[in-house]
Amino acid sequence: STYDWNNGTISTDIEGFVNNFTAGHNDTSIYCTSYKYSGHVSLNITLQSDNSTDNQTETEVIFHIRGPKAQDAIIGQGSSITCSIAAPEEDHTFEMYVNGQSFSKLSPDSPWYSAGFNKSTYDWNNGTISTDIEGFVNNFTAGHNDTSIYCTSYKYSGHVSLNITLQSDNSTDNQTEWTPIFNSTSNEVGPFTSSSLPVFKLKFTENKVADKYLYQGVNVNLYNGNGTRLGHTNFIIYARIEDEEVLLTGYKRFYFNGPWSGNRSCSEYLNLDYLEDFNFEMITSVGSEDMFQFTTSSGESHSESMGDCSSYSTWQDMLLEAESADLGIITWVSDLPDYFTTEYTVMQF
Repeated sequence: STYDWNNGTISTDIEGFVNNFTAGHNDTSIYCTSYKYSGHVSLNITLQSDNSTDNQTETEVIFHIRGPKAQDAIIGQGSSITCSIAAPEEDHTFEMYVNGQSFSKLSPDSPWYSAGFNKSTYDWNNGTISTDIEGFVNNFTAGHNDTSIYCTSYKYSGHVSLNITLQSDNSTDNQTEWTPIFNSTSNEVGPFTSSSLPVFKLKFTENKVADKYLYQGVNVNLYNGNGTRLGHTNFIIYARIEDEEVLLTGYKRFYFNGPWSGNRSCSEYLNLDYLEDFNFEMITSVGSEDMFQFTTSSGESHSESMGDCSSYSTWQDMLLEAESADLGIITWVSDLPDYFTTEYTVMQF
């Protein structure tokens, strides 16, 4: 389908909804590309067995929220803002609040008025009806910064929320200060609040092509005000040689620690075929569904979402207690810098 946002942007969307995953859906590759515009996105779907359920998860109703990716959360850039609820019935009570104001009552003086938020429903003909509230900002301004988006249902119990924090438009790569890091932990970043979470950016620079098995772990650790670790992200990158080609695979994960350690973690195996070598930049944005984002040396962007994890809402709740963070780079390959080096910067907090 297509939708004209009446602000110079037209979105073309391909959507589907699976009511109940089966073994036949497992290990599926989804690849979307444009032959008119240069670029593509992809993901690999790996399912857990049906005995690994979360007893506290209500599978009938699913809430979803999406804001700008880290590379788009910049004044002068643009992004869609979407809230959805998938349920057995249409939800006329589903509502979005922008800084406490209903989306349908935004004043023409509000910077969000031009986003053209629209409420719609879609029947997937499989027992699920989605109710969606969507808008698109063509160019973020300072007035969009530090915005709270809160979506709730008065028919079904639940809500989702996000805080939009933008970078100034002068934060270009030419002005970025990079700090080398290898098999160590960065300085602690903070204090911060859940509305100003840090975004860690890691730059990989290849020195020579891999000729053996390589391993690199990237963690972001989150702490409360007492210095107790509450949770951490974990992205693992493997390089292996197959038929004289270098193949990159990995895992995307988050874990709960300390007082949150009784909650369920999330892990998924990935085929990182969009990374052709070790020349790329990686973003870990702990407050975004698209928690792990990559920009290749050719400028292509890819993201790995954690928003579909059954415990993602618990992760969001944990972030409310986080006040500081650090970046950990882990490997057991002692000569890894011979193959590539890593440098990091903190984009915002």
